[in-house]
Amino acid sequence: MRSLEPDTPARTYGSVLDDLPIASFMARAAGSVSYVSRHWTVVTGHRPETLLGFGYLATIQPEHLSAARIAWAEAVASGSAFRNEFPMRLVDASYRWVRSEAAPIRDRDTKKLLGWFGTLTDIDDRRRADEALRESAERHRAFRAALPGMTWSASPDGAIEYAGERWSETRGAPPEKVLGDGWLDGLHPDDRASSKALWQASLATGQPYETSFRARMADVRIAGNSRARYRDGRRAAKSRSGSA
Repeated sequence: MRSLEPDTPARTYGSVLDDLPIASFMARAAGSVSYVSRHWTVVTGHRPETLLGFGYLATIQPEHLSAARIAWAEAVASGSAFRNEFPMRLVDASYRWVRSEAAPIRDRDTKKLLGWFGTLTDIDDRRRADEALRESAERHRAFRAALPGMTWSASPDGAIEYAGERWSETRGAPPEKVLGDGWLDGLHPDDRASSKALWQASLATGQPYETSFRARMADVRIAGNSRARYRDGRRAAKSRSGSA
């Protein structure tokens, strides 16, 4: 394609683009939209002509409008691929998050920028799921931090992946010092080998892990014990958690 007149996309590709299950659009080299597919008009309730040029900006939630405009202007100025996420107003006046992506169309020989082809993909469900996971993780971290003991969790291969804040208070070292197999460094030298062997045996057999050992504390005392169970009580659990 060597030119991109406003009516070219609709005339050449309209019937194909209108059948796509996602909203699509084409824009001129300078960034103004020259074509929108039927799906975009259906979900927003706007007539095609109201979305052309920069009319589509009216469908973006006001709080995200400035960022979306800047991201598009930067892509147009650089001629690089565009990607941005924002809430879009639908026909029922609700907003759903969409991901807008556009690729530059260039002359095959001269590489001159001729225009853009883009899509809008509904990602609202994914974003809500991601947010729910983040909130759940925050609640879990807050719960573990509130427990009186030194809590920890390990990955399936036995590497410590989380240690509660009380590790700092009682052991005199930041929690990250116990990650991986760093927890062994805080044990009394005479207890390291036996504690490690019991832990490895528990990993190999799937049996609960419970042991007592002497550990270096913030005041240099050596004392302590540790217990661990599968998080959900099953042999096939994916990770372990415990307290000391």
